[in-house]
Amino acid sequence: MTQKSACNAMIVILISALLLHFSILTQLIDYRNVWGGKLANEMEMYVFETISICFNAFLLFTILQKAGYIKQHFSNKVVSIVLWSFVFVFGINTIGNLFANNLFEQIAGTAVTLISSILCFVIVRDK
Repeated sequence: MTQKSACNAMIVILISALLLHFSILTQLIDYRNVWGGKLANEMEMYVFETISICFNAFLLFTILQKAGYIKQHFSNKVVSIVLWSFVFVFGINTIGNLFANNLFEQIAGTAVTLISSILCFVIVRDK
C-alpha cells in the first residue's frame, strides 16, 4: 500500500468518524451505545464527543497536509510526531474496544482502530 492510498483511506475513515461523533453529539445515536457503554450521563457524552471531534479533525488536518491536499502548516517533523502518536493511540484504543460492553463496538470499533493504526503507520513510515 502506498502512502497516498493510506492517506486517502484514513481521510475516508476520519470523515466517517466525524459524522458518527456529530451524530452522537446531536443525539441521533444514543450515547449509551458508544464509548464502551461507560458514559454515565449526557454531560460526559458532550465532553467525550467534543474531545473526540477535535482529535479527529486535527488528525484529518494533519493527513490532508501529508497527502498534499492542503498547504503544509506543520513541519515534517511535527507531522511525523503527530502520526506516531496516533499509531500509539489507535493501538491502545484497539485494545480498549476489545473490552467494550457493546458487541457491535467490540467488532466494528476494534476493526476500525486497528486499521487506522496500521494506516497511520504506513503513512508515517513510507519514504
